[in-house]
Amino acid sequence: MTATLSCGHRCEILQTDLRYSCESGLTQVDQHTFSGWRQRCSIWNANKEGVEGFGQAEVYYCCCAGEHRGAISGLKGKSVMSAGNAATEEDQRASYLRDAQNKAICLFDEIERDLIRPGVSEQGLSDQIHALAAERYGVTAHWHKRVIRSGPHTLMPYVENPPDRIVEADDILFVDLGPVFEAWEADFGRTFVLGGDPVKHRLRDALEPVFLAAKSHFQSNPDITGEAFYDIACELAKQAGWEFGGRIAGHLVGSFPHETIPNDRITLYITRGNLDAMSRLNPLGQKRHWILEIHLVDRARQIGGFYEQLLTVD
Repeated sequence: MTATLSCGHRCEILQTDLRYSCESGLTQVDQHTFSGWRQRCSIWNANKEGVEGFGQAEVYYCCCAGEHRGAISGLKGKSVMSAGNAATEEDQRASYLRDAQNKAICLFDEIERDLIRPGVSEQGLSDQIHALAAERYGVTAHWHKRVIRSGPHTLMPYVENPPDRIVEADDILFVDLGPVFEAWEADFGRTFVLGGDPVKHRLRDALEPVFLAAKSHFQSNPDITGEAFYDIACELAKQAGWEFGGRIAGHLVGSFPHETIPNDRITLYITRGNLDAMSRLNPLGQKRHWILEIHLVDRARQIGGFYEQLLTVD
């Protein structure tokens, strides 16, 4: 069954024991339209105020990262997915995420080649990246703010909003983007070094090996909790000679609009306090996909580096 959402995104609906899928696209059902959705479909434990036109509480699920509980009734539709269809759908979901990331890689290649340079402000670089993504890849939506950090700003995690800064000739800087390619999210981050400072180059070059080591740990133990995996990321950073700079080491990712993760939904982060197995399925019985982010810092030298991409899709 399909429904038109105010966010413009397709949804899948779970009503009692029936699963409704709207893979065929967006249509309006029984003249009802989901409305009252906050930015990026962020509703948790919603009540009747969250959805108009429906009465008794049921469960619905948007194709982003998490479940939404709302007031839904009177839905008509059919079908519970077969195991074969579910496997095919999972392959498709993984393929969409992989394709979005591959496009992000191409975008970052162009950013490095054409835009990374001294003398530009972080905000100016952000604006130029936005224009490049729109012109070359048709990206008009980013599910999270564009993050450009240079110099001492590279110590700061995503949640910080430092003042604008001019990129200098001997800087280290990183770019963290969440471009949406044809309704599927990418979340991708890379670090760049201007000049020849060997410590900055060593920091940049340490990021991918730490990422791959953490990924190897996850692949050998996919039932690990978010908290335990965060601790592994911190330990790997220490072993590499750096400090882990963030309070999280990743999060869920999916089709757009991405779940805006409230602070009380810690189970959607790779962080301390998340005692759920990362292999736990979503409410529709689907595999949840994770982004791994590695943030290494040297606080004495006031520099940091960042590396981010898919953990659960090769």
